Amino acid sequence: SPDALSPDAPSPDALSPDAPSPDALSPDALSPDALSPDAASPDAASPDAASPDALSPDAPSPVQTGHALSLLSPQETLQGTIALRTTDWEDIYRLLRLASRTASVRRTTKETDIQIELDLDGTGKTDMDTGLGFFDHMLDQLGRHSGCDLSVKVKGDLHIDEHHTIEDTAIALGEAFGQALGDKLGIERYGFNLVMDESIVDVRLDFGGRQWLVWDCEYKREKVGDMPTEMFHHFFKSFSDGAKCNLAIKAEGNNEHHMIEATFKALAKSIKAAKRRDVDNMRLPSTKGIL
Repeated sequence: SPDALSPDAPSPDALSPDAPSPDALSPDALSPDALSPDAASPDAASPDAASPDALSPDAPSPVQTGHALSLLSPQETLQGTIALRTTDWEDIYRLLRLASRTASVRRTTKETDIQIELDLDGTGKTDMDTGLGFFDHMLDQLGRHSGCDLSVKVKGDLHIDEHHTIEDTAIALGEAFGQALGDKLGIERYGFNLVMDESIVDVRLDFGGRQWLVWDCEYKREKVGDMPTEMFHHFFKSFSDGAKCNLAIKAEGNNEHHMIEATFKALAKSIKAAKRRDVDNMRLPSTKGIL
């Protein structure tokens, strides 16, 4: 058209999407710095910038080299969502059939502040801090030999004496086992005995829902470590009350340390036997219909 031939008509280049704007061609648009050899540093175009090693699957991740950016492998990304690693269908069946059995118990009084974490189906991992070294050692035996993951944290009035710390821990620990056992479907229910050097210990356990302690142990020493021996009877009585279980404990020997340690180990083995579940027989182990 006549307008298309007008001196004011835009040129074909002006209509091109790639056409540079007048500002882009101005003398100020390209400063000396922009044309400087340093404008694109050698590092940016260096052959090492994307070396074959950098792309290798074995190359260190940014986390290893201290960079802020973290690159995770697919395995690491999925790690938090994996519930089971196995090639056995029986393991998969048990995982789907059996509910987890965990408990978290907090007990706070004017005398003690106690936090207990328990997983009946753990691997025996323990973390103890009661303020009493020998007590920590005994509770460690309980978790390790029962196959339970157990964490016990206690702040007690040890400036008075050990009584409240030991008693309240036992009550909270018993409550944790009672809570974690839940409906008790499929459990074996009963437990065990054990020998340690010259000491012979018999511990019989029933998670039947009723508390009772039969105690046949005698100690000659006033203390073992930092624990008064008179408190062991009190510990097991309080545990029985909290867990609502029957306990019958008999210990014989000449070394109080061995007798007491064997008692905790025997209780742990009793718990390990009693908490075991039969995935193919998920019935209540009672003719009453309730435990």
